[in-house]
Amino acid sequence: MYVDEKVTSIHVGENAKTGKVGVPYVINSDGTPGGLRPNMRPQVYEVGTHDFTDWQALDYVRQRDLLENGDGDYGRQRHQQQFLKAVLEKTTSTGVLANPLTVNAVLKSLSKTLTFFNNDIGIADWIFTLKGIQPSAVTMLKTNNGTYNSVNIGGISFEKLSPDSVGMLRAMVDDDVAGFVAAHPGVVSGAPDSAGSGSDGAGDRSDDVGGSDGALSPDGTADRAGGAFGDQPSPAPTRKRQ
Repeated sequence: MYVDEKVTSIHVGENAKTGKVGVPYVINSDGTPGGLRPNMRPQVYEVGTHDFTDWQALDYVRQRDLLENGDGDYGRQRHQQQFLKAVLEKTTSTGVLANPLTVNAVLKSLSKTLTFFNNDIGIADWIFTLKGIQPSAVTMLKTNNGTYNSVNIGGISFEKLSPDSVGMLRAMVDDDVAGFVAAHPGVVSGAPDSAGSGSDGAGDRSDDVGGSDGALSPDGTADRAGGAFGDQPSPAPTRKRQ
């Protein structure tokens, strides 16, 4: 999977003295990270292609506070889209969908981490119905051009949908998303005007989301195949959560 900006984890870190894994930051009452805990080094995901283990992939897509580009929730949403496309790439390229037993194992694994709104249709039926769609044919979209569109109400910052975002949702209701996207190419996640590197990182550069074991090693240290524990923390966030 391609990481398009440096991401520092507030959830996973390593004690520089003992090598044990733990939470690296003190968490403030508003949910944002404060200072580093004594001797802790956070897990850092550098820009580039990574072969993530399962825990690294889940840790990476959770992050929204210490993102290098300062894109917060929008950066996290983009990374989650990249992750989903990487998973699709992996499952279609390795023949997972052609093996019912493997599909069942994948579904059990996903059910622990995802909430799926299925419209009363079983997820297995969804998968087998959509199995002919290639990941390269999937287009991810973004709201608010992938960046903040804030409005201050009573001293509190809220996010407001831009006119293009409202139009995109209206196009979904009218079943004319393709027409809307053709007229508004900037809503495509990874378009040149998006935050980050300007790539959705899920096509030619997203070949792996990692292995299946990916657990902490017996001594409590982390497998670093998809990232490393950084010696220097990222700057503290300047924007509170929305």
